[in-house]
Amino acid sequence: MEAYHGILKKEVFTRFDYRTFGQIEQILKRYVVFYNNDRLHGQLGRITPMEKWNQDQHLILMKKCVV
Repeated sequence: MEAYHGILKKEVFTRFDYRTFGQIEQILKRYVVFYNNDRLHGQLGRITPMEKWNQDQHLILMKKCVV
């Protein structure tokens, strides 16, 4: 979680000007879509979280069935 907040600070709060909570809400909503679908993550092997989910979804669902 700390890493995510650091990324938000570096990639959102220092790059965008906003004056209202509504503006930052819209910026953050767009960023979360970008973060999950387009931004490559080193810890995931330079793929997006959505690509990782698509690769491993069956493992996650299978584990839920076993528990």
